[in-house]
Amino acid sequence: MDFVLSNINKEGISLIEIYPAGTVGKMPMVILFHGYLGQKEFVMAQAYNLARHGFFVVFPDAYNHGERNSGQTPDFIESVLKTTEEINTLIDCYENDDRVDISRVGIAGYSMGGCIVFNYLAGDDKRVKAAVPVIATPDWISIISIDMVQVRLKSIGIAKSDAEMEEYIRMAERLQPLNRFSAMKDIPMLILNGDVDPIIPIENVREFYKQLRELYTRKEDIKLIEYKETGHTDTIQMNMELAGWFKKYLKP
Repeated sequence: MDFVLSNINKEGISLIEIYPAGTVGKMPMVILFHGYLGQKEFVMAQAYNLARHGFFVVFPDAYNHGERNSGQTPDFIESVLKTTEEINTLIDCYENDDRVDISRVGIAGYSMGGCIVFNYLAGDDKRVKAAVPVIATPDWISIISIDMVQVRLKSIGIAKSDAEMEEYIRMAERLQPLNRFSAMKDIPMLILNGDVDPIIPIENVREFYKQLRELYTRKEDIKLIEYKETGHTDTIQMNMELAGWFKKYLKP
């Protein structure tokens, strides 16, 4: 199978498009987000996998990442919030594109990218038909409370002292999408996590899933899959499940 691959810029957002060559008619679109301190190229293999299944895949650099980096270390919370704000802008860019059916859009992301997905789903203006957050959580406090995460944030200058860390935690607690989780209901969502992830505590994800599932009209539209003995990484099986979810909800 041949693919069309383009590295372009839309509305100041550096991104890559990939889709199967020779496709007739409009394709469903998936927007794919990379993790913290990463860049769009880091999810190239995952994007190829989706394109193999007939999707038009757009994978941008998150705010202050990749080609968009300002020269300063990206702030996790700022990157999530500002990238979330750009999702509908990206969708609008393809409104008159003959290749894309913007009535069939999905979003997925890995680690920070999955946190972006959760944050978008907790908002008011959602224009997607399905979502797959991978090795992520809407509970930012559960991440930042981990000692190794705090050491990392201090080492890269995000929170240089204990006082700054306390302030960062308060900001995360105020802004985290977990506070607005009821807004996510009824969007078909597949949640993929490892059960020994040292950064994303699975217990918090389980509790979030349990509470959100109670709100869903169709219980089959939300699913959590835990991968045994899997840490903070995506797997081949995860990406197979991800593609299958979008085929179920975005394909005619």
